[in-house]
Amino acid sequence: MNRVLGKIATGSLRLSEPAVGQHETSLGQAVQRMNEKGQGSLVITDNEGRVAGIFTQNDLMARVDLSDPSWQSAPVSEVMTRDPRTVSTATLLSATLCEMDEGGFRNLPVVTSDGKLMGMVSVRDILLCMADLFPKEFLNLPPNPSLEAKKMSGG
Repeated sequence: MNRVLGKIATGSLRLSEPAVGQHETSLGQAVQRMNEKGQGSLVITDNEGRVAGIFTQNDLMARVDLSDPSWQSAPVSEVMTRDPRTVSTATLLSATLCEMDEGGFRNLPVVTSDGKLMGMVSVRDILLCMADLFPKEFLNLPPNPSLEAKKMSGG
């Protein structure tokens, strides 16, 4: 499977359209945009469309004082993660999965070679790609005992 994932670039997936904001976007607007897109993050871009930061549900819970009613008007730049990890459209899926695993990320912004935002890749996107490549192994409904591992594998 790794041999296949090592040949597919992240940019070849059908990438999700991210929720996007700028440094001056208020936290209230950020949460609204995330809800409208059904996403757990807002990618912050600069004037040229390059990724400058990311604001996530975790940032909202850990970095925002929700007991202060004025939190919604504060700029997202006060609590966002600056210079977040990204992957390029040329990054192989195997490397993207490693990046997600190492950082504990469910989603990563995908950028062009000049750093402009192209979309978001999620673990779900990668799993759907793998299901397309290996339908018997992923879409084994009802479970087929002959496809189950007979012994432990791995290193």
